[in-house]
Amino acid sequence: MPNQRLLIIFICLLMLIMGNHQSVDAQQNLAQQAYAIFQQNCLNCHGQHGAFTEEIIIEHTALIENGTVIPGNPDGSEFYRRLIETAVEKWMPLGQPPLPPASINTIRQWIQAGATDWDAFPKSDSSFITPDEMLEYY
Repeated sequence: MPNQRLLIIFICLLMLIMGNHQSVDAQQNLAQQAYAIFQQNCLNCHGQHGAFTEEIIIEHTALIENGTVIPGNPDGSEFYRRLIETAVEKWMPLGQPPLPPASINTIRQWIQAGATDWDAFPKSDSSFITPDEMLEYY
């Protein structure tokens, strides 16, 4: 029976770790997708050498601190509202066709999920704990 109990504990821990890892992966993936959209569509004007650098530079901390993006609230975020704006003189990207619906949806999902920083995740994790190592502690 003690071995069975250890096996159950191990399986529960493994499921917990895997579930959390998938959630982090999903957030990281969404943040990276949002940043790719920014790079392709926003940095030409709002990047370091763009015509509108005094208005905004696509930098995560600045977007949150100045209220342009309100984590968890896409409809309250000026950034998102400018993407779905119907008046041509107000929508972004200015003077360009609207972003594809899939890109706008990605931005909405990113903001709704908390507008996670695209640089907040480690690039790789080489520390893997084997099942034997996990069982050593119990």
